[in-house]
Amino acid sequence: MKNFLLKIFLFLNIFEISSSFSLTSNNMNKIIVPKYNIKSNKNMNMNINHNICPEYLDKFTKLLDQKQSEILVKSITGFLTKVDSFGGYVLHSNDVIINCILNNDLLPLEQKKDIILFFIKLSQYGDSTGSHILQFYYDLVSCLL
Repeated sequence: MKNFLLKIFLFLNIFEISSSFSLTSNNMNKIIVPKYNIKSNKNMNMNINHNICPEYLDKFTKLLDQKQSEILVKSITGFLTKVDSFGGYVLHSNDVIINCILNNDLLPLEQKKDIILFFIKLSQYGDSTGSHILQFYYDLVSCLL
């Protein structure tokens, strides 16, 4: 039952968030930016009002009781630990790919540089996505508990 609730909640929320994404450009040099505003706290000052639930989560969190909320938080916490290992795999893959590119004698240096920078940019996009996921997780816990 808890997996079913988690899947429904995540599906609805991902659908809601993805429908609010806007593409700033058709080229790969721009990042997709969500329309909701995520504010960073540079000083990590924890004077944050935990009673404010972002609009994109408010309507979903009202549907769950306290026990369901705790189950959802536990499930997502377990899921995030599995997803976290993906970053190491990406960096290792980049190491292999970059070495193959640099060892290729058929490509000119400028093309090698462009390809390597492309893979680094993809890694940055992945890292940025991870930050958005953690912000979503923070907001979710703040709303549910």
